[in-house]
Amino acid sequence: MQKRQLSRRGFLSLAGATGGAALLAACAPAEVEVDQSATADDSGEAMPDVERVPVRVWIGGSYTPTEWTSRSAEHPIVVNAPRILAERYHEENPGTEIVFEEGPGGEDYFAWLTAGATAGTAPNLVRSTHNFAVQNGWAVPMDDYLAQPNRYAPDYDKWIDIFYPTFMSSLIQPDGKIYCAPIDNIWPNIEVGLAYNKETFDSMGLEPPATWGAQMEVSKALKEAGDGLAPWQVEQATGNLWPLALQILPSMMQPICPDMDLNGDKFVGVDEALPAYRAGIIGPNTPIYKRAFAEMYELATYWIDGFNTVDIDLLWREGNVGLRYSGSWEFSRLANDPNITFERGFLPPPLPNSSEIPATDSTPGATDPPRTTAGDGTVPGDLLTAIQGSEQGDCI
Repeated sequence: MQKRQLSRRGFLSLAGATGGAALLAACAPAEVEVDQSATADDSGEAMPDVERVPVRVWIGGSYTPTEWTSRSAEHPIVVNAPRILAERYHEENPGTEIVFEEGPGGEDYFAWLTAGATAGTAPNLVRSTHNFAVQNGWAVPMDDYLAQPNRYAPDYDKWIDIFYPTFMSSLIQPDGKIYCAPIDNIWPNIEVGLAYNKETFDSMGLEPPATWGAQMEVSKALKEAGDGLAPWQVEQATGNLWPLALQILPSMMQPICPDMDLNGDKFVGVDEALPAYRAGIIGPNTPIYKRAFAEMYELATYWIDGFNTVDIDLLWREGNVGLRYSGSWEFSRLANDPNITFERGFLPPPLPNSSEIPATDSTPGATDPPRTTAGDGTVPGDLLTAIQGSEQGDCI
């Protein structure tokens, strides 16, 4: 029986199946050349005598597939998507087997990964979580992998071509290399969405809001009915106005980004943001920021009463919250909570734009977000970004 190791070129194929990855240097094999014929002959048929090589993956938290595959009273929450991707990958690459590992979250993750990297027992692939593996020198640069052909997306010449160019530029580390590829990147890369009580909406004749203006109107109607919009619980606890930075400002700032982008690379870094601040292009006293704060302030007037002291989860379960912000990673828990009897719905957070319906709901100064790729082999490059490092969005 032929025994194989995980190769660096084989890793890139794996990254396509899992959505993107950072390979840990401490656990990576030395320089191993890969012969693709080891897993398939010229006809594409799998070789029967290939021994599976385990590829240990940590993605953490609610992204890790559950041991059970169907929902029950005992196990109301099921996570199957990573398992399905792993099985589909194995069908095309019988020489590998993806093994999802359990690991702690929060602050305990850092101690766990440090111990694993020191002992050589850390997983082969990990989520980038606060850039920790890269900063400690445990990750392998991905530039060579990203420059190779992508057999899973033949419309693109290279792996890197499937991602937003400016987003990938923002992932370049101080040494000029990329250590992390995004799992997904929808404009403007928001991971917090809206959950709503369908029974409340039906009884009030409300539709799920698809625009920023509609969200204002729905939240106002709920507030007048004694309900309201529940802020994200992180925002509730800390006063973090994330919608201002992630929902409102990206749309409003696009027209002024070219004035800040001094070198024309469609990425506004600190070295360009500081001159823009000094020149009065950006800052708390500019018209854009004032409009954004006004929008945020109006939205906050429709938050539920006592939002900073009440138990939002309890109110939600009791059916007393019609609309709430929530992390997308929490949607599975909210959708499958056995203590809830009403029907629930979920949607991405509406973004301000210039063409809301009706037109009077249009947000002053906002621009329409660009379309994501239509699957024709092109990736939009006209969106400017201004956050650097692999902490933005989900990377592995």
